[in-house]
Amino acid sequence: MRFLPAASRAVRARVSYANAMSTVAVFLALGGGAYALSVPRHSVGRAQLKRNAVTASKVKNHSLSTADFKRGKLPALGGVRAAEVSPAPAPGVVIQSADVVTRSAGRAWVLATVRDSFVTCGGAPCSALWGVYVDSKPVPDTGMLLRADPGGSDGYTFYALYGVTDRLGRGTHRVVLARTDSGAPASVGQLGAQLGALTAGG
Repeated sequence: MRFLPAASRAVRARVSYANAMSTVAVFLALGGGAYALSVPRHSVGRAQLKRNAVTASKVKNHSLSTADFKRGKLPALGGVRAAEVSPAPAPGVVIQSADVVTRSAGRAWVLATVRDSFVTCGGAPCSALWGVYVDSKPVPDTGMLLRADPGGSDGYTFYALYGVTDRLGRGTHRVVLARTDSGAPASVGQLGAQLGALTAGG
């Protein structure tokens, strides 16, 4: 029969499943890295794949297009802003702008973010309305409205504006994030903004 030293017996008596797992968790947390299982090199080959499951014609120099999908399998784009605020009819002060190219007629999904937006009013009520425009036309439901009473202010720490355009023709289109002020605010603006667009079409 094998006997353990007194110190080893004392440690073993205090070891439990919970203690062991807690130690492992602390070790992983202090390590500060990410761990993943990996597949040994050359462990997946022709013997592991069914016949004709992967061929050169399926993967070489090929990208997905509308021809790769059955009719009606591509979802129709739709979008809505929760606040259901639309931009002003025409862009005011341009904050960000970019060009997007459509290779065929289709729609574009637009996204803008506004950081630390604010409006402060003087002696009368005032407001500021941010929105996204494509070719100078407002994208529905992409508006953000700030308004305040005289001597007051309004603002957001962070706000996202997004929506889907009407059908666009083939070519280059100007996407703009703009702001329209009303009531002569004493101060108005934002500390940061970003703008992007994704086209849908052939």
